[in-house]
Amino acid sequence: MKFLRWLVFNAAFFAALWFGFVEHVDPAKTVAVFWVWASFVAALFMTCDQSIDLLIEGGGLASPVWLDFPLDVLALGILIWDGAWWTSVGYLVVVLQSLLARELIDKRMAA
Repeated sequence: MKFLRWLVFNAAFFAALWFGFVEHVDPAKTVAVFWVWASFVAALFMTCDQSIDLLIEGGGLASPVWLDFPLDVLALGILIWDGAWWTSVGYLVVVLQSLLARELIDKRMAA
């Protein structure tokens, strides 16, 4: 069920990203930019101890890194291609924080 939520979430994000930044539909672009910055704010707290504990209790992150990371690189590529530099930096922070969270989860689950 958690993977299905992740799949729906990412499908909606990539639809907004594609239609907003590639097809240049302004409302979709607004949604995608909001989504990135809302994720940025959430990512700032992703690696704190309470968040890691909650993620471990929930069974870890919903998707494997081999699936999540290429999609993140694709999203970054779309943002950079369109020239959304600050939004790209914000999304890069989200990607780096999620990779760090994965590492912290793996360390705590192994201990």
